[in-house]
Amino acid sequence: MSLPLDISLYIDIIEYMNLDDILNEWSTDCEIGHRLDDASAETPKLHAKYLGYLTQAKFLLKRTEDKQRHLLKNKHLYYNGKMSQQEIDGLGWVHDPFDGLKMMQKDLEYWY
Repeated sequence: MSLPLDISLYIDIIEYMNLDDILNEWSTDCEIGHRLDDASAETPKLHAKYLGYLTQAKFLLKRTEDKQRHLLKNKHLYYNGKMSQQEIDGLGWVHDPFDGLKMMQKDLEYWY
């Protein structure tokens, strides 16, 4: 999946920012000077800035959750013996997940 250039730049920024950085930015951005008309003109810009941060953080969360679901599916196939040897080799996993032990079907839910 290729991302548009502007979205990928935001992703790079968000991945390296933490909550403290965003709160420090907000502490400087939230200051209102003596001229209220200038401050009210800045409000849409600040809204767009922090909405962009929120959107990208949600995108990263969604991408991470998708990766976790994909890994859970692969682990399910792996531990139930339904994954091919090529896929196991591609993931770099051991061919026998239980080291020769025989597992009962009801015990498999605890292994992944």
